[in-house]
Amino acid sequence: MGIGDTEVGGCGAVGIGCLSMVALACVALLVYQSRSADDDVTVPTPAAPSATGAYVACMEQVRAVLKSPSTADFPWGPDQSTPDGRGAFTVLGHVDSHNAFGATIRTKWLCLIQGEGGGRWRLLRPIMTE
Repeated sequence: MGIGDTEVGGCGAVGIGCLSMVALACVALLVYQSRSADDDVTVPTPAAPSATGAYVACMEQVRAVLKSPSTADFPWGPDQSTPDGRGAFTVLGHVDSHNAFGATIRTKWLCLIQGEGGGRWRLLRPIMTE
């Protein structure tokens, strides 16, 4: 340090870093407090039962009756899905999976399922397979 140079309160590079952090915290606090109650995130209510939801629920039901469920390979969508207009769906599909001998076989299935809201589904008839 030269003549007349004084260090105030030991603030060097570390002091400037601390001051920057305090300033950043103040700005963040101001932004947070300026939010209105309308900015809060709301959770949407579950949608009505859909064909996609019915297919996913049926896949889980089918997977439960397979000999080797971990090998199940379902297509992207059902072969056919028919709504009844009251939240129930008849879903036709197929799955490729291993049988008891380890061979991959294709099994066709039919599922009649009822949407009960909130992502819950009830199987109306047992899974029918070919």
